[in-house]
Amino acid sequence: MSLKLIRTPLSLVLAGCLVTAFSAQADIVIGVAGPFTGPNATYGDQYWHGATQAAEDINAAGGINGEKIKLVQGDDACEPKQAVAVANRLVDQDKVNAVVGHFCSSSTMPASEVYSDAGIITITPGSTNPLITERGMNDMFRMCGRDDQQGGGDAEAVKAAERLGFHPASLHRVSTTPPSLVSQRWQGTSAGRVRVSAAQTGR
Repeated sequence: MSLKLIRTPLSLVLAGCLVTAFSAQADIVIGVAGPFTGPNATYGDQYWHGATQAAEDINAAGGINGEKIKLVQGDDACEPKQAVAVANRLVDQDKVNAVVGHFCSSSTMPASEVYSDAGIITITPGSTNPLITERGMNDMFRMCGRDDQQGGGDAEAVKAAERLGFHPASLHRVSTTPPSLVSQRWQGTSAGRVRVSAAQTGR
């Protein structure tokens, strides 16, 4: 996931979500929550830089309704308990108006309960678990494909490779999706002859 790919969606997120009228204040405070330490820190670093650039661009253009965006970082290290602590701090201490985060589904699930209770608009840039947006939360959004949608995309990628003369023999997928479901998605596709293996993670 490149910084270039992250910047534009985050610009739209920051501008679009925050058109909603907030009470008058010096800044519009946005929490950016994710793994800034630990094995997934690379992703957190990428979207922190994307959010920072988006905020700078929006502020340079006059901000949101004349108010400037202020970013507050929250490091959950992709740990669910730490994610809840981060969410409570962002809501109670930092008084955020919106949150971009979290990254891992295992963190987004519990943290989003905190934000929903507080009425905070939240959008995750990387959580793929379908349940993230299937719990009736009107203020929870995502900007990435769901696990149950990506199997078809994998199959299309294999077919595209074959059209270029490559013939993949196997594909290994790591996601929150159970391995049995990953294999099931491939059944009946023209790429079904490719051997599929999968590993389930907290993301």
